[in-house]
Amino acid sequence: MEVIPGSKKFSVVGVNEWTGNLKIRVENLPVKGKANNEIEKKLTEFFEAKVKILKGEKTGKKLIEIDLPEEKVFEKISKSH
Repeated sequence: MEVIPGSKKFSVVGVNEWTGNLKIRVENLPVKGKANNEIEKKLTEFFEAKVKILKGEKTGKKLIEIDLPEEKVFEKISKSH
């Protein structure tokens, strides 16, 4: 997943066609875990399933786990646009 911090509001941008990564915008800056907390909270609301950051807690590229089947994940992303 690619994260763009410091945005005016949280949003799921979509999937990067070149990398295949989910791209999101978050309001918080990456200070003291605030952006990571926002990511987990907002994506849990968006997907209506538990979301956990597995890797990349200190970078803009993250590996996340979403407690949903893959097809449901892509369905929710496509409905958001």
